[in-house]
Amino acid sequence: PGSGGSGRDPEGGLSRDESAHGLDLMKLRNDAGAQRDFEQALRREPAHPVALASMARIRFRAGRFDAAESTALEALAACAAPGPHLSDCPDTDAWSHLTLGRIEALRGRYVAAQVELTHPAVTGGPPPVPTLADYWLETMGQSRNQLTVISHLKREARVSLRNLDWRRAEEGLKKALEIDPTDSEAHKLLSDVY
Repeated sequence: PGSGGSGRDPEGGLSRDESAHGLDLMKLRNDAGAQRDFEQALRREPAHPVALASMARIRFRAGRFDAAESTALEALAACAAPGPHLSDCPDTDAWSHLTLGRIEALRGRYVAAQVELTHPAVTGGPPPVPTLADYWLETMGQSRNQLTVISHLKREARVSLRNLDWRRAEEGLKKALEIDPTDSEAHKLLSDVY
């Protein structure tokens, strides 16, 4: 599949068979094989949206966030330009915005993450994009341990507030907000302290 064949785009670009093969490799978590397929495609056609969006996802999974970000932005730009791949753009846009949102969440830029993860291309995207976006909106990339700590700190703060121990409630809530500055419940509880 990544070499010659009757399914090749007549203009020398990535064929449907090749892009499907690369995406199948990604589903199998064979990112190295998928990366080879998509790199080969990008050598032939540097602005192929499916290949760019897929490379962004592979780079994200490898923890190469700067490279993933720039590649996702390239994929979005490729879809903004007129070309033969407009039918690929709804999926490309969805995966690219999802990738950008996850990167922003991991960097702690929660507002920017929320903008990307609630983008119409994501919410109306193909499965599993909306489900993944919902998960990231809920956790913002935090581990279950971090979420458990935040929950525990808020629970302790509620008890402290009932006991009128303002100092202890404030300390716990400030710790919770250090972990997740966007936690609206912790902000509300802290406002009760003040």
